[in-house]
Amino acid sequence: MKFVIVSAPRTGSTLLAKTLNSLPGLICHGELFLPNQVRGYRDGFDPFAATEEQRKTRSANLLQLRNTDACEFLETALYRPEMAVGMKVIYNDLLQTRWRDALQWLLAAPDLQWIHLQRRNPLRRYVSERIMQSGGAIHSGMGGKAKGQIQVKVDIEAFQERCDQLDAERQRVVQTIAGRSVLDVFYEDLSADIGGTVASVCKALGIDTSPACIAPALNKVGAEDLALSVSNYAELLDNDLTRHWAHTS
Repeated sequence: MKFVIVSAPRTGSTLLAKTLNSLPGLICHGELFLPNQVRGYRDGFDPFAATEEQRKTRSANLLQLRNTDACEFLETALYRPEMAVGMKVIYNDLLQTRWRDALQWLLAAPDLQWIHLQRRNPLRRYVSERIMQSGGAIHSGMGGKAKGQIQVKVDIEAFQERCDQLDAERQRVVQTIAGRSVLDVFYEDLSADIGGTVASVCKALGIDTSPACIAPALNKVGAEDLALSVSNYAELLDNDLTRHWAHTS
């Protein structure tokens, strides 16, 4: 079984991918279609054991292979002996015209499961994105500390524009993968019950895994309380566009 995790940024795709990678019989590549980078290609290469020159050479080679023939690159990446092999991609990268042939290849694959990962609370997604853009770590894989706190100011107009942009991208993706096998997964469920949620993903991939055997591969860092993460939190409570989301987990 092959699979693609598609999502907006900051919806838990790294947590899901790394947790899947911790299970036997599963491989989930990272973001293979970033504009100028192939990130998280899994082929046994250990970046920590490699020299800087080896890492640079490998990155350049992967980028050249992808840019030369994206469909062949996908076939090499996804057709592996493991029971389930996949990748993750954000909406905007999937919809880029330069990857039209690669997208058609994915849509034509007969044994491919789409996993549409979403986040119910757009404000928390936006705050997470703003913290990351400000240089803050969102999860332990980025080197963050559990007690670390970075505050950002939320421009409500910019928040609404970003929501509109991502919703338009989401609708395009939904239309694009309509009629294919799609599993909807939500960040909030992943966060509240990672064992049960990942087990349901595994079931869709044809792998029987007990929730008790699944542990999160990453830990969330920073403040859970938006009042500690947003400097103008009171303004969010006063605004009709953000009040509900500011109160919601």
